[in-house]
Amino acid sequence: MRAAALNELALREVTKTGGDLDAARGFAERALKSNPLDERALFLLGLIAERQGNQARADAFIRLSDARTRRDPGPQAWLVNRDIQRGEFDWALAHADALLRVNWQFMEQLYPVLAGFMAGQRPLDALTKILASGPPWRPDALRRLSQSSDPRRLEQLFAALQASEQPLKPNELAPYLERLIRDGQFTQAHRSWWATLPAQQRSSQALLYNGDFTAQIDGLPFNWLLRPTNGVDIQVVASPGEPSGRALQLQFSGARAGVFTVGQLLPLPPGTYRLTGKVKAEGLRTERGLRWQVSCAESPPNTLGLTDLFAKATPWAGFSADFTVPAANCAGQWLNLEIPSRTASEREIDGRIWFENLGIANTGPGAPPPVH
Repeated sequence: MRAAALNELALREVTKTGGDLDAARGFAERALKSNPLDERALFLLGLIAERQGNQARADAFIRLSDARTRRDPGPQAWLVNRDIQRGEFDWALAHADALLRVNWQFMEQLYPVLAGFMAGQRPLDALTKILASGPPWRPDALRRLSQSSDPRRLEQLFAALQASEQPLKPNELAPYLERLIRDGQFTQAHRSWWATLPAQQRSSQALLYNGDFTAQIDGLPFNWLLRPTNGVDIQVVASPGEPSGRALQLQFSGARAGVFTVGQLLPLPPGTYRLTGKVKAEGLRTERGLRWQVSCAESPPNTLGLTDLFAKATPWAGFSADFTVPAANCAGQWLNLEIPSRTASEREIDGRIWFENLGIANTGPGAPPPVH
């Protein structure tokens, strides 16, 4: 009888209620004699030894099975649990890594295990170490951990990963920032994002990031969030008439524009400010128009400032809006471009509009520097 068939007979006895473990061992031993490199037979002999109360023998057989191949999920899952029991957290995560590299869908079963590694310093150190190596399942793990793990542990984990040889990518940082923003921790979210910027960008004292649109748009909230929708295309392009500059361009199709996103989250301290920028419009036909709005990010949102409506064709011209950030319930603010429509027809827009050189200045006395 072939080794695979003998292993199947052994497995049936091991897994069924009241199975004959002696018979199962006999089948597995015959399979191993037939093929001395049969990792499945070694694993089954380990399970049988465990069921019979011989843990040392179980360890030996299953670790031999693991030495033959890391692609069998059975030994890997068993060794994850066994090494956690023994406090061998690095080894446990090595086996979890093997499982997830074979099939990323094992994350559903393994995530509670990974979340448990956030509970103590030694397991957290082990988790940080393997995540710092950049395994392909890291983005999924960080997304899940960001949703419910202890904020202090998350801060430690993300700071360590950012300082590692494989720093965080925007898609890995985004869920953590979303968690902090959801919890109202705007300053901590901004600090965590700021630490990921290149050194030359961190030296900037600008209150509005990337107002000249020259830095890469990374999809994170403290940079520009640009999300087009039906009826409007949104791009950063060479500034019309100024090839060396960059501008934000919105091109409308003439149809009813859906709800789009052009915005940035700000961490401004209480004080008085002025938003400035330049605008150009070409062939712009709209019943209502567009405008920039600054509002508190905390719920319920509180509008702080509005520009005039942009509603007709115009050459490059400056615009501004003054606003005040209150001392309470406004630790973060959203700057958004919007269509303040009152009826569906007011969202029907045709033509193009560009914005460049956006900035925010503190207009109060003794203005403090930006918080990073």
